[in-house]
Formats: sequence, structure tokens, C-alpha cells
Amino acid sequence: METRAVKTFNKRPTMRDVAALAGVSIKTVSRVVNNEYGVAPETRDKVRQAIASLGFRENEIARNLRSGVLTHTIGLIIEDISNPFYSSIAKAIDEVCKLHNYMVIMASSEEDPDLERNLVYALVKRRVDGLIIVPASKDHKYLINELRNVPMVFIDRPPQGIHVYTVLIDNEGGAREAATFFVKQGFYNIAVIADNPNVYTTQVRVLTFLSTLKEYGIEIPKENIYIGSHDAKTAEKVASGFLSRSSPPDAIFATNNRNAIGVLKAIRANSVRPFVIGFDDFEVSDLTFCPIGVVSYDECALGRIAAQVLFDQLLGHEDTSYPEIIQVPTTLVIKGHINQ
Repeated sequence: METRAVKTFNKRPTMRDVAALAGVSIKTVSRVVNNEYGVAPETRDKVRQAIASLGFRENEIARNLRSGVLTHTIGLIIEDISNPFYSSIAKAIDEVCKLHNYMVIMASSEEDPDLERNLVYALVKRRVDGLIIVPASKDHKYLINELRNVPMVFIDRPPQGIHVYTVLIDNEGGAREAATFFVKQGFYNIAVIADNPNVYTTQVRVLTFLSTLKEYGIEIPKENIYIGSHDAKTAEKVASGFLSRSSPPDAIFATNNRNAIGVLKAIRANSVRPFVIGFDDFEVSDLTFCPIGVVSYDECALGRIAAQVLFDQLLGHEDTSYPEIIQVPTTLVIKGHINQ
């Protein structure tokens, strides 16, 4: 994969920088920032232009402290804190931050692009020293000004419209291995249950899985593919529908942990026992009542690597050998005995 150089962030602009660019005093800049009277309209415009040009943001919490002082906080925006996958990532990030005496401020975007943008602005306004983001938005050009001053690392999904360090799972490799396993085990009537079609991981996992099967001469009919299951309850309902058919699938590929859990719940209530492979391991997968496969990886590594890359930028120790996209490898783990 071709990589591009990622721009290292500059020192966060201060009121002194704004004053110098606008040709006014720091006190005048302070008056404009705080919407105080006593500043001529043309001067106010010059200050605002300088603020926009530099990407300066007022420190909401510590506006009276000396400008440019680090807050020793990192902002973390994830998709859903209730998902064990994201909880593991957050824990790993927090552990790295503690080693540097930093605190993590965490928020959930709930897959809402507008909420993601508002959370980013809120965290930047509170002058976090860096950001780690699981993106929900499809356009991240709004971050261009922020990137001048705040180092960022994206995790689990790549950003759109900007180039920053990104830590991903090897989604293609995991989906390819799952499809190959089904074929080699003689499973041909295969179903797929996947998450939101707009999510990057869903797109890559489904497309890779289907294209790999096609290489073996297997095409899954559209009625065996369900995309849009964001929780275990939906996956259980969809899987129950698959299993109630006169010719139920003999294998099901679930593209994340929530969908895998939903599929297993449906199978438990049914006499049909298709083989299930879920992308993502989950805590009780060893306790299931039937053999399953999981595309496993070290989710904590995602968090650790992202935090390490962020601190290398923040502390000026950036390793120029980092690729723009860093991938965490996957492996297919079969749990239980397969009866064919």
C-alpha cells in the first residue's frame, strides 16, 4: 500500500502569535476573544483574520494560564463505549497515557458525524494535547486547521480527506482467511450478517469475503446477505430467519462481535447448527455450545500503537519510518471440534 508523509504538528498558536500577526497588543487580542468593548471594528476584523489563519482556539478551562502550556490530557473519541472492543482499546490507550502522566478524556460519537465534529471542537477548545479518533464522519477536511496545532491518530477506520497516522486491523486478511476456511471445509451454502453499510470495516470485510469466495467459484445469493445489523438483537432476528428456511445455510459469517453473539443466540434456539465465523473475538466465545471460528487479533495493540504514535509526535520523538497506515495482524482461531 502506498503511503504518504504525514505532517508533524506545529507548536500550538498563542495569543502572542495572534497579536504579532495582526499587529496589535495581546490585550487587544484578549478583548476580541472575550467579546469586550473598546476595539475598533477594523482592528477586530484583523484579529479575527489572524485567529482564523493560525487556527487559534481559546483555552476555555485555563484562559488565565500562560499560553502554550501543555494540559497533559488526551482526547479519545470512540464509537460506542458499551462495546467490549472499544472498551479494550480505551483501556490500552489509558495505560500508555498513564506512563506519560497524561489523563484521557473520552467521549462516544455514537456513529453520528455531527456529534463527532462537535466533540472534536469541544476537546480542542479545552486544549487537549492530542486526539485519538474512531471516525464516524465521511469527510474530515474540517480538521485541517486543527491539524496544524494538535497531533491526531485515527484508529479502526481511516479518515477521509486528510492524511494522518491511522492504526487498522488487517480486515482484508481476516475476511480472506474466513472465506478460505469455509471453502476448504466444504461449506457452500453460506450467509453473511454485517453491520452498517456506511462503516469502513463492514465494507472491507464484506467485499473481501465475497470476492474471495468468488475466486473459488462460489457466489452467495443476495437473499443470503444482510447488511445493516448494528446489534446482537437484530443479528439474532436475521439469523433466525435464515435458519427457518427449507434450505438453511450451513455456514454464517458475522462481521463483528455483536453480530456473532446474535447469530449464536439464534442457533441456540434452533435445531439447525451452521458453522459460524465471527470477525472479532469476544469474551465468552470459549463457552459456546457449538464449534465456532473467530477472526482474532490483539485489540489492545490497536490502542497501544495509536497512543505510542501520538506521543512520539507530541514529544518530538516521531519515528519517520512509521507508515501512514499501520495494520494489526489477524488470525483465524477455531474453537471446538468440527463435525462434518
